[in-house]
Amino acid sequence: MIDTYIDYLSDVAVSADCNKTMLVSINVDDTGEWCGCDSVWQHAENLPEAEEYSGKWLRTWCGMLGLDDSPEWGFLRLAPEETTGDTVYLVDYYTDIVYWNELETLGCWEDGTATADHIVDLAVKDKETIYALDMGGTVAMSDDYALGWYTAVDSELEEGYTIAVWGDDILVGGCDGDVSHSADGGETFTELEDVAASGHVTVVFDSYFDQNNTIYAALANAGDGNGIYRWVIHESTEWENLDAEDYDYTGLVLCRVSRGKLKTSANAGGILYASYVSGDTTGVARCLKPAEDVCCDGTDWDYLTEGLTSELFVMTPQALKICGCLTAHSDSKLFAIDGSDSYDMEEGRTGTVWSFED
Repeated sequence: MIDTYIDYLSDVAVSADCNKTMLVSINVDDTGEWCGCDSVWQHAENLPEAEEYSGKWLRTWCGMLGLDDSPEWGFLRLAPEETTGDTVYLVDYYTDIVYWNELETLGCWEDGTATADHIVDLAVKDKETIYALDMGGTVAMSDDYALGWYTAVDSELEEGYTIAVWGDDILVGGCDGDVSHSADGGETFTELEDVAASGHVTVVFDSYFDQNNTIYAALANAGDGNGIYRWVIHESTEWENLDAEDYDYTGLVLCRVSRGKLKTSANAGGILYASYVSGDTTGVARCLKPAEDVCCDGTDWDYLTEGLTSELFVMTPQALKICGCLTAHSDSKLFAIDGSDSYDMEEGRTGTVWSFED
């Protein structure tokens, strides 16, 4: 790591086939000033373009993230239809700048200026089509690799927190227990009933959304409203509490659909995972059948904590990432960054990436 110091990692992204892991690192000098050498790193178990670098970390971008009125923070998003992580987007958090790379971060990066001034999250529909969520709740769309942007559209929420996309359907989670939905590719939005009286909302579509119209919302900083909830588009009139523990939930993902996975179906839903923080402890909540009707003692949850000590999965937006499950015989892998302390350059004991194979 020539001429590089890492103060903290702000995001991790993993290709769907689990071969490539990408990280954003931030470097702040002793006075708290920005140093201009924030970086994107890539590690590939198998790198056919340069086999001598298989199993090694490569720096593939270096620059300065953050402007005068924004935190120094970057996050990565991948194209969902690509299993090898070819197209990568890097967002300069709380600015209007989006970088992109079509060659697994190994080629030249380009950048575009969005019509959203303070981007807080980015959803990728496909390798060319992206939706940027502004902190003021507006959504801007680009369909040519972030080079050109359409006029931002009001999501009907006062503040934006997370965004998700599935085909022409878009979800926006707000900062006050609120959620909005678009069924026409972001041309118009309709606010749904509030999930809770307050709280930051992370939203996601079910793995079988095209069959069951089911979406989920996870709450943080909502007090008694913390938890994970379900809504069926065109059917629900209120959010259904899935009876997860009332932790602060920081990330929400579902497994990919694989033929032959006996525990998933449109009726049961994809396996749901949610990273959480509870005081000074952390972990991932898991539900095998989140779309099933809740009855008796409620939805079954278990909490993945084995191997963790004092970590905290708080690197939002979208603190939890998932890869794998591309075939009936492959597992899912979860990834989250420990945000409890600065990155340990020597031993890698704090501030690093943690993974779990399910």
